[in-house]
Amino acid sequence: MGISIEFDNIAAGPLRNRKRQWAAATIRYSTLDAKAEDGRLIYIKPMLLGNEPPDVLSYAAANPTFPHQSTSDQWFDESQTESYRRLGLFILEEMCRGWPAGTLEDWFRYLDRIGDPARPD
Repeated sequence: MGISIEFDNIAAGPLRNRKRQWAAATIRYSTLDAKAEDGRLIYIKPMLLGNEPPDVLSYAAANPTFPHQSTSDQWFDESQTESYRRLGLFILEEMCRGWPAGTLEDWFRYLDRIGDPARPD
């Protein structure tokens, strides 16, 4: 549809440098329609940074392709399913750590603030 999605280079730096598992972007609807409000997108990349819970790190040690295992085998066992679930929960907990709650718009502002390495967490 020709709508651009822009990741702020400063905020996306920690994702590219494997220091954070997520980055926020702006969806520029207004470039096609001046009356349209821009949207927001959160990109979450499942990756290990080394600070994950011990059970996730233990599964990863035994399964070197985690968290990028092939989806050709759809028969995940309990340990595999739980490891992916727990990694996702951990990433979301990290994204919300320190957020004083509020609206979704407040959360995006918070993510922008903590996504900027020049600003203190």
